[in-house]
Amino acid sequence: MSSITYLMHINGEGDIMVVRPAKGTNPTEDSMDNNGYTVKYYYYHINDMADWLSTHYWDYDAGVFVSRDAKPNKHATWVGKAWTWDAEDLLNDVRTERNTLLQQSDWTQGADSPLTAEKKAEWATYRTALRNVPANVGTISSVDDVTWPTKPS
Repeated sequence: MSSITYLMHINGEGDIMVVRPAKGTNPTEDSMDNNGYTVKYYYYHINDMADWLSTHYWDYDAGVFVSRDAKPNKHATWVGKAWTWDAEDLLNDVRTERNTLLQQSDWTQGADSPLTAEKKAEWATYRTALRNVPANVGTISSVDDVTWPTKPS
């Protein structure tokens, strides 16, 4: 077998928590480190470590590193060979984005707004649609999955 390139420290779900270059005397494969992570050997060079780490995990059943989709949102954790997250945390992100869009259009509703009454009404409709987004968002895995209302021209 070729020489060890990396020491991968794996949590109980298979997520790679720490990567260290192999050198000198290395811990025994399948031993536990001080954090309770299992040490696995990896024998190949990885060009883009950040990308590789986000798209791979250790499958304890198969005994190999396996490809996966990248983390879909900042709240996602790897559990049972799948990404999972608290939907309420993700919905809070949707509300934050919605609030930003509302703030950016506040000027359209002021008494001193330069818009015509017709344009003001279009913007009011847009803002109502923004307020309704969290209640109508459905099942999403990222804020990028939200269909946002179109701003008036």
